[in-house]
Amino acid sequence: MAGFDVLDALPAVDRDTPWFPPTIKRGQVIHGLGLACRATDEKAVLKVVGGRGVELKINSVKKRPSDFDGVITIFNIDVTVAKDAPLGARDIQVNNPGTVKSPPGRGFLRVVE
Repeated sequence: MAGFDVLDALPAVDRDTPWFPPTIKRGQVIHGLGLACRATDEKAVLKVVGGRGVELKINSVKKRPSDFDGVITIFNIDVTVAKDAPLGARDIQVNNPGTVKSPPGRGFLRVVE
């Protein structure tokens, strides 16, 4: 949970910001990963795209002011990777209720051996 608390004070990471996606091994679970999103409803649906075998569980949601992005939504999530998940990059799609599906944000995570 410490990483999530630190993320509270940082600007949002989005598809236009170059960063290094976390690598997660097959069969691993990461607890308390923070995902910051702009223009996002607290009841948004998060979906991993780019391959099967990666599941998300939303633990909590916070709205925080950002000096650059207005108000951002921070999701505290657990990420579970199946033992037989295909290797490679996964993107994330964030959709507000009742809206058209958005394009996925690139480079959410990478599944490795």
